[in-house]
Amino acid sequence: IRATLPQRLPAGQKRNRVLSKFVEAEYEKCDRLAELWNEYCGKVSEEESKQHPDIDPELQYLELLDKGLYVLLQVGLILAHVWASGDPGIQKRLVFVLEQHEYSLRDVSYVLRRQYNFVYANSAGGDNTTPEDKAIDSGEKRQKDQLDKLAKYLENY
Repeated sequence: IRATLPQRLPAGQKRNRVLSKFVEAEYEKCDRLAELWNEYCGKVSEEESKQHPDIDPELQYLELLDKGLYVLLQVGLILAHVWASGDPGIQKRLVFVLEQHEYSLRDVSYVLRRQYNFVYANSAGGDNTTPEDKAIDSGEKRQKDQLDKLAKYLENY
């Protein structure tokens, strides 16, 4: 499963087919997402406990990405997009299996918000002159807005 698949498919038959995979076999894919979330949260927590406070926070974050945070972010994006589908059965199941591992949607939101802050907190919105730069800025703005929207959406549950 790729994190970009649920976010890039427009509403319709193809998106519904992807989302139906999360309902099949008694929500087996939802269960697997929660298992992956639990596994990688553990890895990231363990790595965070090993970090020294005197090291640059940006370097620490980049190191965490290499030690499992990147996968955790991808799982979080999939969880958020599947949750945002609005399917009540999927939503119930995700809440249930996350709670079994002692996590909540707020934990997912926290990880997404952390990524948002790391990537976009210090980004300058300079005036680019080339069409390529404007296209990149447009795509980045879409990603930024989407990440912010997903994090806020999950914070409310």
